[in-house]
Amino acid sequence: INNGTLQLGNASAFSSSTAITINTNGALDLNGLTVSKSITLNGGALTNSNTTTTAMIGNAITITLTADSTLMAATGATLQLGSGGSAAPISGAFAIRIGNSSNRGDVKFQNSTNTYTGGTIIDYGRLLLRTYFAAPSTNFVGPGAVTVNANGTFDNFDYSVPNAINLNGGILSGSSPNGNGSFTGVVTLTADSTIAGYTMQLGTSLSSVYLQISGGIVGNFGLTIGTSDHQGRVYFFAPTAPNAYSYSGSTIVAYGALALYDVTALNSSSLVRVETNGALILPSSNTFSKALTLNGGV
Repeated sequence: INNGTLQLGNASAFSSSTAITINTNGALDLNGLTVSKSITLNGGALTNSNTTTTAMIGNAITITLTADSTLMAATGATLQLGSGGSAAPISGAFAIRIGNSSNRGDVKFQNSTNTYTGGTIIDYGRLLLRTYFAAPSTNFVGPGAVTVNANGTFDNFDYSVPNAINLNGGILSGSSPNGNGSFTGVVTLTADSTIAGYTMQLGTSLSSVYLQISGGIVGNFGLTIGTSDHQGRVYFFAPTAPNAYSYSGSTIVAYGALALYDVTALNSSSLVRVETNGALILPSSNTFSKALTLNGGV
């Protein structure tokens, strides 16, 4: 596919011998279908325009990167790699971009064991990690850094993500009601950004479910905790030395709760403010001596 978009109308449109390559100006629109064909992404895009039905790359089907390429879905649509407990792995020494200004839907890595090394840039929409069965033995998003730009969200169901994260105005979120997701790599703020936990429903037994940050947070920008649709708990856990919480911008607990393993996590933050729908949970083992603004919160 050299130019334009090829939209599928039948999941069996390609013969068993067909090789699929999507070049820089081309796109393959799965249109809500499940396709079991390996794909070479050579700078092009794989997408789903169908907002009613999830499009899927079938189990154990490979995607090979031969240039930086794009995965995306129309706003309100989902593109899923793999199904159930199986992977649709991505390989190659190049980067994946998620979304564009016209396509702000969800891209879901379903237990994918990916080895691509060029990193991941979430420009628009959401990249969702899902581990309904056993977690993959290697990284969901390869070993490279993940950059989350202003219109992007990196959503972690309940997996431990070791990658370095560059938060450039985007959102880190958790979405599992069953267990704790964690980001264990260093989070670097390159713009004011957001971290938000899953909103637990009243009456659920797992009231302690949280999104854990344990690689430390650095940078000269601020953090907002929570969004209107993610009002759960975010936990700043103790990072492994020499990593630390040293970001210098403000900390605004807008929704949900920010829980601290140690009060020193906020020592470098220029301002700590808890809004009406927010809560700050302090450890019982040490004394919080930083100035705090309560703007209706607790």
